[in-house]
Amino acid sequence: MSGFIQNISSGSIGFLVWCFLWGGGGILLVRSIFKVEKSEFLIIGLAAGIITESWIANILGRFLDPLLAFWLAACITFGCGILACLPLAKKKIPFKEMFPIVTWQWVMFFVLFYVFYMVARGMSIWDEFKTFPLVSMIASGDIPPHFPYDVSVVLDEHYLRYLIAAQFMRVGDLYPWTALAFLQSFTLSLSTVLVIIWVQRITKNLFAGFAGGVFHLLAGGTRWLLLLFPPSLINKIDSVIQRVGSGLNSGTDLHTALISPWAAQGMAPISIPFAFTNGLIKPSALGVGWDNISFLILILVLLLYDKAKEPKTIALVGVFLAALGLMDEMTFAFLSGLLILIHLFQLRKKNEAGKKEARLRLVMLVCVWVIVFLQGGFFTAIANNVFNPTYSSYHNFQVDFVFPPSFVDPHLGELQITNPIHLLVLILECGPIALAFPLVLIWGWKSWKNRRYIDAAYIGTAILGLAFCFVQITSKGINTAVNRVQNDFLEVSLLFAVPVLFYWLRDRSQVMKIKVGLLAFLALFGGMVVLGTELSGIQEPELGLFITEMDVRMMDKYWNKLEKDATVLDPNIPRSITLFARSGNSSVDFYEPTQEWENLIYDPDPQVMAQAGYDYLYYDREYWKTLTPKEQNLLTSSCITIMNEESEWTGDFRVLLDIRGCR
Repeated sequence: MSGFIQNISSGSIGFLVWCFLWGGGGILLVRSIFKVEKSEFLIIGLAAGIITESWIANILGRFLDPLLAFWLAACITFGCGILACLPLAKKKIPFKEMFPIVTWQWVMFFVLFYVFYMVARGMSIWDEFKTFPLVSMIASGDIPPHFPYDVSVVLDEHYLRYLIAAQFMRVGDLYPWTALAFLQSFTLSLSTVLVIIWVQRITKNLFAGFAGGVFHLLAGGTRWLLLLFPPSLINKIDSVIQRVGSGLNSGTDLHTALISPWAAQGMAPISIPFAFTNGLIKPSALGVGWDNISFLILILVLLLYDKAKEPKTIALVGVFLAALGLMDEMTFAFLSGLLILIHLFQLRKKNEAGKKEARLRLVMLVCVWVIVFLQGGFFTAIANNVFNPTYSSYHNFQVDFVFPPSFVDPHLGELQITNPIHLLVLILECGPIALAFPLVLIWGWKSWKNRRYIDAAYIGTAILGLAFCFVQITSKGINTAVNRVQNDFLEVSLLFAVPVLFYWLRDRSQVMKIKVGLLAFLALFGGMVVLGTELSGIQEPELGLFITEMDVRMMDKYWNKLEKDATVLDPNIPRSITLFARSGNSSVDFYEPTQEWENLIYDPDPQVMAQAGYDYLYYDREYWKTLTPKEQNLLTSSCITIMNEESEWTGDFRVLLDIRGCR
């Protein structure tokens, strides 16, 4: 069976068939079981299809060959859609009425997809040392994924994005970097169109819908306003804040950083200025997005949750929520927890229809919580740590309570609310989006009163997130994990700002409308600059930060071809894992190699390498040049077999050695 799947799935034709299966299945499901507008269900169904198929693939991938699991998941999604649509088929509805195409939606989707895909090929800013190895390993069948630098450890974190990219890689016969670019552009384009549909549904106004889509794509914080401050004030701010990460690396001081390119790897030819990035609320267009999968699931749930009133519709929404548990643990926990409280409160009311609906949803939510403890990821790790003392987990979280309350900015460090200068910087980082939050809270209360429970619950997550200003979470020495939770009030405000202001401004004066328009422009300006610089990436597509054409040729010959338990030693740790889908057993985390690995690399002896458990050695000219003549002779020992060598006109080369004979 797996051989048959392998034969039909190679190349673009197989990829298109596979996409048709999950896309068609999602469309048929939404068309047949949800009561949504005819103008909505095609594009909503496409999003529902990829999330449903990927969630099924995560389950099947534990037991089946990955390629077979990916195809079978797509077939199951399509089959469910066909079964759900059988009652409609009996009505003999004309095709145009059955599947009405809204031209602007698809034109916008494909135009955005093309632009974002071309941009994504020219940028590599999202931790390729982590993403490439994970996508490659999952594509080879490591589901749920282990820590690629040491496969004895389970990587107990959100991995749905890597799983979807791995499917694109394996089914489409794509490289990891191409699959990730496809994933980012596909999900950002799709979610942008869905935001337009969602805002239009609320406001009954297409113009407002487009405004909501543009705002969600480009709006962000206003750090760039610091450029208007006098240098003396900038220096004063710099003496008080503690820049970290890329914020520290972007300049020797804050003044220098603000007028310098952002110190992030993998920029487009025209670098993004540090002043136009943000640590709290970055534009979705930055790097063509990264948390696109989380938001795609969220907008799906917002569109469909309140319309799910029967077991089959509620079950499908449950699949989306379970998928969210594989992508954004805290948002899932907050959102599902608040929904449980809301539905428990519903049971106290006298409305029998409402009580029946609440019971069905409560059963679904309880089932979803059981599933997330079994399906892999963060919650499964919690369960394993409780019931299995020998479980080896990658993350080890430390939670501390802090006072005074503070926000953790990945660029500018910890910003305490009680410090006036910190508060000023915090206000600029948040930008005008934060001003919409009080109105959004009012909207949430009205949503509760009007039984729009999903809107009320999602807005409620922002309040819970703000409570984490009193909490610091550290994992592997990094304390920015709490940043995503604290920022929920900005993410929620970003989404609800346009529909909320649409109604709020109706009875306001022209002067007030102009003021709000100016504030919206301030929020959008940084995103416009960011997107403008990123367009230069279209002109110079890149393979990746540590990938060359020589590596690509090596990958073409040996990806997933070495023994399943083989280990490859490489001075560039993520490179060989990406190319061969085999671990290097090299590190304690993504940043720190083991002492044993360092000894083997800096004092190379193939016999010692082989005795340490390594089967292969992969290296380049730069590494070869660092070796002494004696060390170079050791790497040409008779016990070594040269598997392959690739070179280019510059004299650079790549060599794959089999060192198993040196044991």
